[in-house]
Amino acid sequence: MVLVRLMGGMGNQLFQYAAATGLAKKLGTEVKIDLTLLEERPDNPHHVVRDYELHAFNIKERFASKSEIEKFNPTPVTLQAKILSRVKRIFSQPQVYIQPNHAFDNSFWNLQNDCCIVGSFQSAKFFNGAEAELRQMYQLNNTPDEKSGLSLNKIESTNSVCLHIRRGDYVSNEHYRKMIGAKSNDYYYNALKKIAASQNDITAFIFSDDIEWCKQNLKFEYPATFMDDNNCNNNHHQQFKLMSSCKHFVISNSTFSWWAAWLGSFKNKIVIAPQTWFADGSQQENDIVPEEWVRM
Repeated sequence: MVLVRLMGGMGNQLFQYAAATGLAKKLGTEVKIDLTLLEERPDNPHHVVRDYELHAFNIKERFASKSEIEKFNPTPVTLQAKILSRVKRIFSQPQVYIQPNHAFDNSFWNLQNDCCIVGSFQSAKFFNGAEAELRQMYQLNNTPDEKSGLSLNKIESTNSVCLHIRRGDYVSNEHYRKMIGAKSNDYYYNALKKIAASQNDITAFIFSDDIEWCKQNLKFEYPATFMDDNNCNNNHHQQFKLMSSCKHFVISNSTFSWWAAWLGSFKNKIVIAPQTWFADGSQQENDIVPEEWVRM
C-alpha cells in the first residue's frame, strides 16, 4: 500500500495522487487516500479551505481506514498506549516520506511497500512510467452540460489556445500573493504572440477564477472568447475538461492549468509556462515545468 495524504486544491491533489500511482506501480501495490489534511479547519488566516476533488475523475477510489491512517500518524492517549506505540516504532519503523522541498527527490523511488507520502510532488518526474495509466484515470466521468457541449465543439473545431489566468487567493490572500503571485498581463500577451508566430488563425479561450476582472482588464489582438457563464456553467470540473480539450496552452503558475496542458492530446501542442513560478523565489522550481514546454 502507498498511502497518500492529500492537501490543496484539485491540481495539487492530481499531482499527489499521480506520485502515489507512480510509486505504487513500481512497487506492485495499491494506492490508499488519506483525507486528514483536507478535513482540517485550523484557525489560521492564511489557510484556504479545500475539498476532496478527485471524485469526478475515472480513478478507483480507495480510502484509507482509520487504523491505516493511525499507523503512520499514531495519536496514543494513555501512558501504556504511548509506550506500546514507541516500541512498535522501534521495531517496525513505518515509512513516512515528507517531501523536503519543491524539487524532485530521487530518494522517493527508494521507498518500499507500506508507506505514507506527504508533499506537493509538483513534477512529472514523480510519476515517471505511469503516464499512460494517469491519462486514463484523469478522464472526467461526467458529461458536459449544454453550454459546455457547445463550447467544446467550438474548441475542437478551431486552432484553440487555452489561456488560463489564475487570480483568486494569489491576489486576495497576503501570504499567497507574496509567495506565488498572479502573473502580469504582459506575460499573457507575449505568450499568445509567441504561439501566433508559428500558428495560423488562433482563437484564444480565456479561463479564470476571476473572469469579470479579465473581461475588464485584458484586450487581445486575436479572436478571444471569455469562458463565463454564457459559455460554460460555473463548474470547475467542466472548465477543466474544456481547457484540456484545447490544442495549445498558455498556463499560469497554477497546478490546475498545468494538468489541463499536460492532459492535452493534440500531437503538436505548444505549451507556454511562466519562467518564474514563485514570486518570492523561496522554492526550487526547476522540476515543475517539463523540458518540452516553453518558459517565458
